[in-house]
Amino acid sequence: MNHFSSLLLVLNLFLAQVRFLPVILGKLLHFFVLIPFYLKNGVMLLFPGLGFVMSGD
Repeated sequence: MNHFSSLLLVLNLFLAQVRFLPVILGKLLHFFVLIPFYLKNGVMLLFPGLGFVMSGD
């Protein structure tokens, strides 16, 4: 019985991790997608000339 309950506990912990995995991955993806976007916009706001050169227009 003790072995079975510890197995259930491990399974429960694993399932809890899996449930949060999409959230964590979503946050990471969000972060990696938005950081370059914010950097580019920040550069264009701070240094319009440099942003103009960087955009290649």
